[in-house]
Amino acid sequence: MDAERIDIDEITAAVKVRWTEQRLKIWKRAPRHLYHYTSGVGLHGILTEHALRGGNYAFMNDRTEIEYGKDLLRDVLVQYGNNTLPAWRDWLNDCSRSSLLENLELYFISFCQKPDLLSQWRGYGGSDTRYCLRFDTNKFKIGPSFAHRPHAIIYKRDRQLQILRDIVDIHLGAYAQAQQNWDASADQKAKRCLLVCASTALIYFKDPTFAEEREWRCIAYLTENPEHEAIFVNSRGVMKPFRVLLKGSKRSELLPLSEVIAGSHSVERHAKRSAELMLKAFGYPAVPVNVSRIPIVT
Repeated sequence: MDAERIDIDEITAAVKVRWTEQRLKIWKRAPRHLYHYTSGVGLHGILTEHALRGGNYAFMNDRTEIEYGKDLLRDVLVQYGNNTLPAWRDWLNDCSRSSLLENLELYFISFCQKPDLLSQWRGYGGSDTRYCLRFDTNKFKIGPSFAHRPHAIIYKRDRQLQILRDIVDIHLGAYAQAQQNWDASADQKAKRCLLVCASTALIYFKDPTFAEEREWRCIAYLTENPEHEAIFVNSRGVMKPFRVLLKGSKRSELLPLSEVIAGSHSVERHAKRSAELMLKAFGYPAVPVNVSRIPIVT
């Protein structure tokens, strides 16, 4: 194909398709059941709205997790830059320093593959009641802003690096035929495409020391669709944005909720009974409430 006739928008669209196909090979289908840990207030909100809201990636409590993936990407970009032609070296180095990755609006919600897990209960500790919710992942209704179904977190560093190398390879192979004819606008679009594709992988990378969590995530991108406007919740003085990512099941407005596990609490019977009453009040009377086997009382 004549490089002068290549449209950068066509190239980036084709690159995204290729990466989507590759991503489907990397992340297999989620197990039938996944578990979401939340507080008593969180359970009330979920049942009231028949929906699960995801938080903005930039507002994560653990900033080291965000930087972990970004550092991996920077290392891969610099490594490629040191082993390629000068023109690509400069371009990749520019990508590694780009602020675009800082400004991507990603929303996500976390699940766990294992119920009643000690590390997860600790994460939702304190004097508040806490619950583990079991969902049937095959029955969720996916909204317009939803990117894809739950994907497993990848904890192996070698695997993380290989995925990022594959992303860079896909982009360099597609752009090689057109880079000499780019203007500033095309260059910016190409960089954004690379970083957006990389971000859809980075959000599933965590340090290997967290492997016990066996986490899964659903992600979505910022959308202008008013049906998915963000709400802001006060968290220690910071107004954090959230968006609806998952709604009721395929056949009902009710969520595909099949069990609630009440975490150990100083007034355990109240925590269990509170959940039972909320489930009945909001249309889930058949969902059983069981008590955690993990003896943590705060």
